[in-house]
Amino acid sequence: MASIREVKQRIYAVEATRKMTNAMKMVAAAKFNQAQNKILHYRPYAKTIQKLCVRLLQNESPLFFSKYMNEKTSLTKKYLFVLVASDRGLCGSFNTHIYKTYQHYINNNNNNTIEILPIGKKIAFLLKKQQQPVIESYVDMISTMEEKKVIAFTNFLVKNFKKKYDNIFFIYNKFQNAANQTPTLEQFLPFQMPSQKPSQKILYHHYIYETQKKAMIQKIIGDTLQARITKILLESNVSEHGARMTAMNKATDNAEEMLKTLHLYYNRTRQAVITNEISEIVAGASSL
Repeated sequence: MASIREVKQRIYAVEATRKMTNAMKMVAAAKFNQAQNKILHYRPYAKTIQKLCVRLLQNESPLFFSKYMNEKTSLTKKYLFVLVASDRGLCGSFNTHIYKTYQHYINNNNNNTIEILPIGKKIAFLLKKQQQPVIESYVDMISTMEEKKVIAFTNFLVKNFKKKYDNIFFIYNKFQNAANQTPTLEQFLPFQMPSQKPSQKILYHHYIYETQKKAMIQKIIGDTLQARITKILLESNVSEHGARMTAMNKATDNAEEMLKTLHLYYNRTRQAVITNEISEIVAGASSL
């Protein structure tokens, strides 16, 4: 049986942990509210520019967007996976879900050559630990969310897609709510046109271009790809804060339950010590 001093030290340690996890929960909640507002306001823009891009491409020749539709006939294909996770821990299974989604895919598609580009310190460390083919890693990209970095990253992917890869995929946590984030695998390139059913009528929109048509279409495709990456980063950001808020809330609840158990154990131990001392006094008095 542990002594009273040991139990009190344990109680002090758990109380300090509870205060820390509760403070982290409140900080995560504040950041979550800000990130949630950003993604809820950005989703309509990303959806609108995607629709606009599709309408433009439906009317034009494939020559306008051929570099985004790199279809090779080789039997062995080379894929690039961009794994979007967090730079910090203490967010439950947020990072491990990304790795498990990637692992599940390659287990079912092991005939292809795969390279990985992680975004986030935690997933980069995990991939290197598992000796996965990491070509480069990006850190502090989601926390800063600088537009010039997103543009440079988009251009990097497009350039390497044409030279090296048959497909580029993103794996990230899609935000549902504070307690639910869905690991999602999404094809980034080649650019996918929505399939039309034979019976479905296609609405052709005629646009007037005030500049060179090809340059304008290329610009809109680039903006669409940039918007998709920005949306993915924002989805991952709000999911991270939601996961951390949930994890810290559970940790605080567990600490409170542990405190109740320790206080009960402390009282029982203290009562046992008092009872033992009284018994010794009574036995000593009886012997006299």
